[in-house]
Amino acid sequence: MSLPLSLLVPDRTVHLRIDGELLSGRVIAAAGGWLRLAGADGEIVVNLAQVAWIRVDAAAGVPKPPVPTAKEVGSRAGGRVPGRPWSDEQVRAVIDGFLDDRQDGALAEQHGRTRHQITVLRQAWECARGNLPEDRLSPAAQLWVGRIRTALRD
Repeated sequence: MSLPLSLLVPDRTVHLRIDGELLSGRVIAAAGGWLRLAGADGEIVVNLAQVAWIRVDAAAGVPKPPVPTAKEVGSRAGGRVPGRPWSDEQVRAVIDGFLDDRQDGALAEQHGRTRHQITVLRQAWECARGNLPEDRLSPAAQLWVGRIRTALRD
């Protein structure tokens, strides 16, 4: 049975038995079959293949992972607000820009979007036109193919 490395998280205290010797310490890192511990005598590096047993102390001392928070988004007038919804008119205007051979950066500036958003739309547009197979698209671009096809029909 292999040791679930998910138990060996940083700042958790563990006790190990290697060749009859008992080692204790706070986990610094665990990767590639090795364990780094901060012990009473300094840092200890242990090959997990040589460990007879490991006792993991209760998770009370283990900090909870940080909860992700939304980033601050600038709210200046005319600025880029990536999270705002796209109207059908905006999608058609970007497609018209593609047809006029405009660069993604110029379209991003014109429509107040990020260059990446325009690039994703371009990939979806190429797929909707039949120039790119849908299985080669990024997941973000796959979401836009149907909407672009609808915008092209209207």
